[in-house]
Amino acid sequence: MKDAFKKVNQTYYLIFTLTILFTIIGYFFVLNNFSSTVSTGFVATILEVLLVVYIVVSSIAGFVLFNSSKKKLRNIENEKDRFFPYIKSANLRLYLIGVGLLAGILIFYVLRSSFILYCIAVSAIELIVCKPSEERIKTDLDLKNSD
Repeated sequence: MKDAFKKVNQTYYLIFTLTILFTIIGYFFVLNNFSSTVSTGFVATILEVLLVVYIVVSSIAGFVLFNSSKKKLRNIENEKDRFFPYIKSANLRLYLIGVGLLAGILIFYVLRSSFILYCIAVSAIELIVCKPSEERIKTDLDLKNSD
């Protein structure tokens, strides 16, 4: 179980590290005035709508797929055989949410739209809710003994 926790935790912190990196890079682009795009216009509206649609769809898909995967994994008799599929499904959920977060940061620095901050906040909260822990893995997989 500790191996499963480490792998999912690595993905989780990789996404947060990339978030910080993208934020710093975006800040320097704004500081040096590389991007002078205004947050109005057809392209800006399309980018905002696409981001919102992606965040909503990926959030729902990530949580639904993860919950259905958990239910299937609980039916596997051997507890050790549950870990690899759990890692895959937990990482998939984190990737789906993380892509929305990172795309939101990039779009925010390109458009400088305050509306995008709400999308970033929703993705960040979802990512925090998905924070892996050993206790959560035990609960998700319905494990009897600790490994």
